[in-house]
Parts: sequence; C-alpha cells; structure tokens
Amino acid sequence: IRVSTTATPNAFESVPGDRLSVTVTGLKSDSWYWFALKTADDPESHKSYDVLFGSRNWSNISNIARVKTEAMPPQQVIGFKGVLFNDRKNITFEWKHVVINEDKTKCDDLLGYNIWRRSEKVEGAFELMGSTPTVPKNLTVWVDTKDISGAVYYYKVVAIDESLNPSMDSMIIDTSMDENIIALAGNGDYTRLVIPKSVSGVLYGDSNEFNEDLKIRIVEDISVDSGEVIKSFKFVALTDYDEPVKEFSFKKNKSWIIFTYKPEEAASAFSAAAIDSEEKTCLALFWHNGKEWIRIGGEINEESRTVSIKSKRIGSYMVKVANVIKKLTIHKVWPHIFTPNGDHRNDNVFIQYEYPYEGKQPFAKIFDINGALVSSLDVGATVEANKITSVKWDGTYEDGEIVVPAGIYIYQIEVGPDVYIGTVVLAK
Repeated sequence: IRVSTTATPNAFESVPGDRLSVTVTGLKSDSWYWFALKTADDPESHKSYDVLFGSRNWSNISNIARVKTEAMPPQQVIGFKGVLFNDRKNITFEWKHVVINEDKTKCDDLLGYNIWRRSEKVEGAFELMGSTPTVPKNLTVWVDTKDISGAVYYYKVVAIDESLNPSMDSMIIDTSMDENIIALAGNGDYTRLVIPKSVSGVLYGDSNEFNEDLKIRIVEDISVDSGEVIKSFKFVALTDYDEPVKEFSFKKNKSWIIFTYKPEEAASAFSAAAIDSEEKTCLALFWHNGKEWIRIGGEINEESRTVSIKSKRIGSYMVKVANVIKKLTIHKVWPHIFTPNGDHRNDNVFIQYEYPYEGKQPFAKIFDINGALVSSLDVGATVEANKITSVKWDGTYEDGEIVVPAGIYIYQIEVGPDVYIGTVVLAK
C-alpha cells in the first residue's frame, strides 16, 4: 500500500499491510491523501520486503484513489437564548458564535448553523426549521416567524462546517411558561436537566459570576456498577473549552433532574434487589455529596417512566432500587456544624426526612440543651407519603431575627406516631 499527500507517484511512501487490508493511522483531519497498491509475485517475499519495493517482481502501480479525511467538528454552541414576543406567537434566538473545533483548535471552516424544532415533547426527532450563515460577529440571531402560540415547542441549534460535519446539539430551549433550557444525556437517552428561565441566568456570562457562557453536559457514570442501579449520570458545568466549573449551583431549588428508564431496565434492577432483600422496594434517586451516596427520593411517574426531583445542585446522580421505608426516617443532616453569620456558607442546617404516612402533617422543633423550646420550624404543606422532604433552621429564635448563642441544639421531627430526635452544633 502506498500513500502520499500529493498526486505525484514518486512521493508515495509505503505502509505495512497484509494481502487484504491495511489500516493507515496518523492522518491529519480535513486533508487530501492519495492511495495506490502494488503486488508481489511471491507471498513469502514479504519477509524481506523493503520500502523501495526491493528486487522482487512487482506489478505495475494500481489506479490511484483520492480520499479527504473528515474535518474536526465544530464545538457545541453555547450562549443559546430565546425571547418570546408578539404575545408569545414568535420567538427570536441568539447564541455565541463558534470559533473553535471540538479538539479546541481554531475553527476556520465554519459554514453556518442549522436550527431544529419539535413540538409537544422533547423526546423524538426534530425538524429542520432554518439555517443561518456564518457572520463576522460575536452573536448570531435567528427568528421563528411562524405562529407558535397554543403549543410548546423545543428548539436546538447545531454548527456546521464546510465538510458538513455537525457539532454536538446545543442545549434545548422550550416555549413553555417556564421557558426552560434543557440539557439532554443524548444517544437515545432522555435523562435530562430542565432549568427554568428564573434560574438559568447562571449559564450566561452577562449575568453570572464566571463572566462567560456555560453549558451543562450529562455524562454516563460507568464507575457505578451494581445490579440494583438502573443508571447513573454526572451533570457537569463546562466552559466553551470544556473546562469544569467549580462551585456551580443554581440560586434556587427549581431545576428538575429527570431520569428516564425502560421497563426492562427496571425489571432487571428489581430482580437483582430481590436476591438481597425481601423488603418491599421502589425506585429512588440518590445524589453523591463527594463522600457518599445520599438517598433523595424523587417523584415516580410510571406512565412516562421517569424519576424526578427538584434540585439546585448538579453532580453525580443515580436511580436505583431501594427499600420502601416503614417509619419516619432521617436521611441526612447537613452541615452538622453550621455558622449563621451571613457569609452565605453554612448559614443554615438542613434536615432531610421521609415518612410513610399519607396525609399526616409533620412538625419540626428546635430545643436548647436544657429542653427549652427555641423555635418551631416551618415544614410547609403536607407532602405525599414516601416522598423525601427537608426542613431548615437558620439559627434564630422563634421571631426569626436574633441568632441564638453558640452551642449544641436538639432537633425534633414528629409525624404520625413517630418522633425522631437528634442534635446539631451552632458555631460562631
């Protein structure tokens, strides 16, 4: 096999291979190569083959095949925003102009962008709605002039280079009342992070503390290997250059982590769990806090086959089979030592709990070490049975204004026939 970067036969170099095939490595992307073939009259002569064709009897050179290697695809579009106007009948989009490829090299062959849309739900195929050419400015804009009122539509944008290589899909924007931006796991898996407009500002450089546009990528976590685990993903915030963003979170607990699953995946996980336990089981979400997996529950929708929960945190999540609780259970108290000094770090203590009683109102109270009532905590509305919830204490007295002295305090959670008592430490 002979290979060259020009059409001149004398410039060809030999590539080792057998009589039927050869793999050529080390080629540059977006480059032309010419290939040719010569054969020898004695297969054993390959033992003494030399790069100048040796002194054996060789055939004439074959026809020359010309091949162009694919260019590196453009980087994923970020900074994707949508603004509804004209009584929500139309929407205009803008996004940051792509200047690099996936391998972070300069993208100097960008052809333009394709805008895709689908209606009703995010699952399924999208329809190409339009294209926009590359323009020499930082932002690119496209407007959907069709009347989109009365339905929810989902949009994404893809960068295209001159070799028609597409970038990864951008995050998705919908036209619901929440005007969500959505990160999908991809590859046919519709596990996703749904971020309402009210908290999506952290993704954009003009409104976040990082001063640059960000993206969320959902990556399968193959390190979690258990028959009871249906699937596990890492939700990661990245810069345009795919650098992880530290200390990323949403300002409020409004973004939805939604795991999807197939019936056969659930059946396999339940079967594995049955081997180790005779307890009644259910699906539950778990979040990794950097040290251990914490059960956070989640809402199960058997019709759509999803397990979902609102969260302000990204990171590692998984859905697995877990035992159904039979009594009031405290899942997590964090931080155990908290410092309500107004620096926005560990200013509150959170108590996460779950109970199996339908329609029962929980009560949460804080006592000092002598048993005197310090504060009755607001637990909100009654939640459904077997749904994990949490209550927080900001370290103040009942009036919510004065912070109590440093020391050890007792928390008490009561629901139905169950009472749970534990301690926390307030430091200054």
